[in-house]
Amino acid sequence: LEIIEDDGRGFDRSGVHQGKHLGLLGMRERVELVGGQFSVETAPGEGTSIFIRIPLSGNGTP
Repeated sequence: LEIIEDDGRGFDRSGVHQGKHLGLLGMRERVELVGGQFSVETAPGEGTSIFIRIPLSGNGTP
């Protein structure tokens, strides 16, 4: 599990599905392509946390 956090201004999550925040959409697509899970917790004025979980193969590599 990889967690990326900041204490910045955060954002309204509804913008992600309206074509804004394309970097997050690209991250989600790449994580899901390798069978992983991607989630974002954020709110205006609250900062942002991104959670990425990518399964490892038997030899310890993604």
